[in-house]
Amino acid sequence: MAKDPAAAAKYEKVFAEMSGNSERIEKFARENNDEILSAGALIDKNGKVSYWMVGRSKDTMENPGTVYKEKVQKQIAENARRRKRRKP
Repeated sequence: MAKDPAAAAKYEKVFAEMSGNSERIEKFARENNDEILSAGALIDKNGKVSYWMVGRSKDTMENPGTVYKEKVQKQIAENARRRKRRKP
């Protein structure tokens, strides 16, 4: 890019647009209770630009396995209570 002003201008525009989009993306993340941990862009040897971002939700996610296990445990406990009530 040091020897090609057109290429330098092209990629400067890419990074300027990326910076402008960051505010919009950060606002979207806040509204959805997410947080952005890191973000960036990569220019490969052919000049292709790729963007990346790492984030996480601040909301507690339920583990489906744990939810199912708790459900089964409640059913077992309820069945045991019913059997105790039936016994004379």
